[in-house]
Amino acid sequence: MIIKNFQSLAITDERKILLELLEVGLKAIDYKTELKKIGLDSGKIITDSYEYFLDDFKRIYIIGFGKGSSFIAYEIFKNLKEKYQINGCFVIDFKYEEFEDKNFVFFEGTHPLLSENNFKATKYILDYLTREKLTEDDLVIVVICGGGSSMFVFPAKISLEEKIDLTKKLLTCGANIEKINIVRKHLSLVKGGGLAGFLYPARVISFIVSDVPRDDISFVASGPTCFDSTTKQDALDILKYYKIELDEDKLIETPKDPKIFAKVDNFLFLNNQKVLNAILKKAKEMNLKAKICESSVNCSTEKLTNRIFEDLKESYDLFIYGGETTVQVKKPGKGGRNQDLVLRVLEKMDSKELTILAFNTDGWDNTEFGGAIGDRNTIKKAQELNFPISEAIEENKSFEFFQKTGDGILTGRLPINVSDVILVLKK
Repeated sequence: MIIKNFQSLAITDERKILLELLEVGLKAIDYKTELKKIGLDSGKIITDSYEYFLDDFKRIYIIGFGKGSSFIAYEIFKNLKEKYQINGCFVIDFKYEEFEDKNFVFFEGTHPLLSENNFKATKYILDYLTREKLTEDDLVIVVICGGGSSMFVFPAKISLEEKIDLTKKLLTCGANIEKINIVRKHLSLVKGGGLAGFLYPARVISFIVSDVPRDDISFVASGPTCFDSTTKQDALDILKYYKIELDEDKLIETPKDPKIFAKVDNFLFLNNQKVLNAILKKAKEMNLKAKICESSVNCSTEKLTNRIFEDLKESYDLFIYGGETTVQVKKPGKGGRNQDLVLRVLEKMDSKELTILAFNTDGWDNTEFGGAIGDRNTIKKAQELNFPISEAIEENKSFEFFQKTGDGILTGRLPINVSDVILVLKK
């Protein structure tokens, strides 16, 4: 099973149902199954918009960055290397496992904060591709995953140290991922279409794993191969709103020349909707009256909590949500947005009988817990431990809370990140 502590968590029928549904959802984003559908075995890449024949290209390159990109890139690399000359394959990712092929060049990256290692790896890749002098007869396959904003980093007019400090402020100010990435785009030479400029005039096919609301691929990893419609002023307005100081001269405009993007095919490879649909189908097979209430959550945990209790007035058994919440970090505690959400729902339960599960699909909710599950049993344990839910919320101690109650969900880091899934089951 994917959930390592399934048995210890499944102490009620309701918990078991939600954990089984989560297992089904996570299995629905199997990258190997999805790659079989695109035609690699027959010398093709079939995207939503076109069918490409690999024999039409003189040289082929593969690059990837973000959480889980190494798995997808390596699978593509293995499928192609026996028949085609791969002129370069480079990936920046977490180190999930060892890759033995010396021609698959792996760099271990950091997330959520960028680092000197991330910058050096990005520079190495860009320098290599620049020396190769790409032409219109070349193909560059780009695997783009969530977390790529931190891992694929090349500051424009700001120092690396300044950008690390700014990133810390952005991640804790309460801004959602879209606003954060708008600022990131205007600080970088590779975000907001910048990478497309580096790769021009080669043909570019980007495999994008979406971890952002509404699957706006221009915000996944800050859209390195996507045309960016935002402006330098948009970034400045966001910084001013959140009272984050930055010299305006350190922001840049992103590339706007249409010719840069004319030969770029941005292909949505995996997304959160696949998880939600699989869960909904399985729930119906369990004879549960289920509903996907929201597939593009993009608000604070507090706002989503209020939304959940409004939805609970409807006559469904299971309420399903997908997307990504935000938490304004006020204290130096340890935790994650999914754990914080479960706490807030538990705090408002009163006499209601329900079970909630919230989980980050990459298995890492800013801590070794991928998320948490909670119900009346959790509340009882907290009372016995004399650990008020309100204290855990106010002190940003959600990890410590679920560590003590034993309700954190453990999977280890998972290869695919398509944001979060939230399940609420009425008894």
